[in-house]
Amino acid sequence: ARKALALAVSRHRHSRPPTERVLFVGESDSLVSRRALEAISGRPGTLSLGWLSEHGDSRDYLGHPSAVWKVLSTSQVDTVVLSGEIASGVFESVVEAAMVAGCKVFTVRSRATLMSSRPQKVRAGDVRALKLTFPASRAGQDGLKRLFDLAASTVMLILASPVLIATAALIKFDTPGPVVFKQERVGYAGRVFKMWKFRTMTDGADALKQDLAHLNTTGDPRLFKIPNDPRVTRVGAVLRKWSLDELPQLWNVVRGDMSLVGPRPFFEADLADYDDHHFTRLAVKPGVTGLWQVKGRSSIVDFEEVVELDREYVETWSLALDLWILLATIPAVFRRTGAF
Repeated sequence: ARKALALAVSRHRHSRPPTERVLFVGESDSLVSRRALEAISGRPGTLSLGWLSEHGDSRDYLGHPSAVWKVLSTSQVDTVVLSGEIASGVFESVVEAAMVAGCKVFTVRSRATLMSSRPQKVRAGDVRALKLTFPASRAGQDGLKRLFDLAASTVMLILASPVLIATAALIKFDTPGPVVFKQERVGYAGRVFKMWKFRTMTDGADALKQDLAHLNTTGDPRLFKIPNDPRVTRVGAVLRKWSLDELPQLWNVVRGDMSLVGPRPFFEADLADYDDHHFTRLAVKPGVTGLWQVKGRSSIVDFEEVVELDREYVETWSLALDLWILLATIPAVFRRTGAF
């Protein structure tokens, strides 16, 4: 029965154009790499894009592994396969980039431990490989997280509806301008979306950001924080103190742009100043709250410390961790530490 089913699936896949674009990384001339290329490229519905290699010894050479970010962003890669002996730093950089880009990642080398990922054994013909994923990136876990987000955010929106209506009225009567402020942010795998917030600043405040850059207390444009920001309205100051301005993001969660818990989304312009290890923040959906919020909020002014907290969340995710962060957010809001 299994053989009959496999034959039927194989014929179906052969009748369709390639649907999985595969990028290979490593020593293309090694025996294990040739076997991996033959086994994986021979599967129905796959298309080999070529190799990233340190030696440039492949007919389908695409560049050095350090170019992985460029290739992933321009070639619509679905799967990345690492093969042969690869330097530890190169291996980690490529796997992290591929995971952040939302690709499936396989390695056919003997040892694979990376960023608390839990390798899963898979087979491609007679080639054995390990599939690497972040805990929250697996199909079952990702579905569970999404189901929890959708149910919890819907209930929260219903319960918070009187507060939402009252807040909207206060903003409308306080200063001219829209009640809800929509701002483009970067989310999962680098996708840009519009994040919703209650407006807490005067209309057109974004145009004044460069003029106030010298007041940024963090000294880092990627972490823009100004105590007593002159653009903040009277109602806005209260909303920020109690984090009520973030409530409309529950709608972003319902839409699937965000999760209740995750790294905070950042501006697309900040990507130019990111180092490779910063992109791990894109490996999961951004959150309304996260480890940064419950461990200090704006009182943490070191961007690397923020990134480290985000990496800790991505690499150790579990539903229990999400529940703990949500519960810890309540006292964090009431403490109002670092909220401005």
